[in-house]
Amino acid sequence: MERIEENLTKGEKILIKAEQSNIMLIVGAVIAVLCLMINVVLGLLFIVLIYLRWVISLKTNSLCITNKRVYGSVGFIKKEELDMPLKSINAISVSKGLFGSIFGYSKVSITTHGEGWTFKFVSNAKELKKVFYEAQE
Repeated sequence: MERIEENLTKGEKILIKAEQSNIMLIVGAVIAVLCLMINVVLGLLFIVLIYLRWVISLKTNSLCITNKRVYGSVGFIKKEELDMPLKSINAISVSKGLFGSIFGYSKVSITTHGEGWTFKFVSNAKELKKVFYEAQE
């Protein structure tokens, strides 16, 4: 997320940042406890791996809307970035499955001219969509 903050243009301000759900950490902790019951070493290894995956995901996946553009990045090894003016975005859709409804996270899909972007495990997706459409007006 630091990249967008460093590259804001004159008069540009961040309206909203997507918040990533902590569900990966919670599910990982439950599985790790089960692994601990079976094998202590396996359980501890699993705890470390789940925590690392969660931290890497928090640091590498981001989405924010400014008063002029939408910026997002996904990926750790294969990094992809979205940096588009608000006018170039066709739509933002929010979908939520059964577990998303239970644990409070959604998948945000952004459609541009010919491309689609997906950001998973977003906890403030409805607010993000609302701010986007208000900024487009």
